[in-house]
Amino acid sequence: RTSGQVVDHFFNMAANNTMGWRRISPSGVVGDTLTPTTRTVQFTPVAFYFQASRVGGSMHQSHPFLSGGGIVPDGWGAVWQADADAPHAVLVRLGRSDTIARSALELPRVPVSPVEREEVIARIRRSLAAYTSHNFKPARIPATKPPIERLVVDAQSRLWIQHTARFGDTTITFDVHDRAGKHLGRVQLPRRVKTYVA
Repeated sequence: RTSGQVVDHFFNMAANNTMGWRRISPSGVVGDTLTPTTRTVQFTPVAFYFQASRVGGSMHQSHPFLSGGGIVPDGWGAVWQADADAPHAVLVRLGRSDTIARSALELPRVPVSPVEREEVIARIRRSLAAYTSHNFKPARIPATKPPIERLVVDAQSRLWIQHTARFGDTTITFDVHDRAGKHLGRVQLPRRVKTYVA
C-alpha cells in the first residue's frame, strides 16, 4: 500500500508448478514472481484427489470436504493464511515464516450430516457414470469439514474469515478482524452468493 505495487495473488503458473504471485508496478510493468511461504493445504495427494478416465478424456477432482482455509496478502508485506484444518488464521511475513498476528476467534470443524454425505456421493457417482474407470473412494470423505472456507482482505486491510457452511445453510457468515487479529464483529449475508466474485 505504500509502494503502489500490486500483488496478483491469483497467478498460479510459476515455472516449477508451485503457486506464484506476480508483483506489478503502478505503471503496469510485471516484475518478479513471489513464492509465499504457505501451509494452507496439507494432504496426501493420492488420498485427496480421485481420477476418472474414458476414451478421449479424463477428470481430476478432489474428494469432498478436504480443502479449506486459504491465503491472501494483507497489502503490507505479509499474508494471512490458514491450513485446511486450522481453527484460525495467522499473519506471516511474506517470504518468511515468522508469525506476526493471529485471528482472535477459533472456529470449530463443521459436521458432515448423513444426508449431505449421501447427496454428495450420489452427485459424484452420476458424473462418474460417463467414465469407464475411476478411483473415487467414499471412505475418504471425512466426517467433518474444515472450519474456514475462505479468507479475504478488504481495502482497509481488515481480514474477513468466511465460515464453512453447514448443510442447508441459506446464509454466509464472516468474522471480521483488524490487522492485529482483533475481532471486530460478525457479518451475515442473508442469502448464499458466490463471494469469490463479490
